[in-house]
Amino acid sequence: MKLIMLFIMCIVFCLDCSSKMEVIKAELIAQNLQKSEELPHTYLENAFKFYEKEQFDSVLVYCHKSYAINSYNWELYYLYGKTAFKTGQYNQADRYLLQALSLCKSHQADRAKIYFALGENEDALGNIKTAQQHYLMVIQMDSDSQLSQNAYQKMQLLSHTD
Repeated sequence: MKLIMLFIMCIVFCLDCSSKMEVIKAELIAQNLQKSEELPHTYLENAFKFYEKEQFDSVLVYCHKSYAINSYNWELYYLYGKTAFKTGQYNQADRYLLQALSLCKSHQADRAKIYFALGENEDALGNIKTAQQHYLMVIQMDSDSQLSQNAYQKMQLLSHTD
């Protein structure tokens, strides 16, 4: 009888451990899912921070990590484009910024930000008319913003170089 009781206690103990293990497993899976959902955003946040510090190699590292998880994020291409611009790779910047524009379906202020970057890039390439067109898009999309005022000033400067 003691042997049967011991056997039953072992089974109950194992079942109890098994259910606790399942709960722990479920919690770990939930934590990993939450972390994986945060990673692309965290990678981009880090990339933007390194951009502000002009640490462009680190920007690219975090952009590549973000790209591996979600290659359809307009902000990713925007940051790639801004980094390429800052490092003098204007043709590459143009491609990235145009890709950002094609992916950006959000509100006008975000699209205006991309158009402004395109204007700066076209100016650097010597394409004055195209740069002015991009700056005009900024003004039309986000007329009350500081970005729009900056675009207007850039247009004024470019009109004197024609």
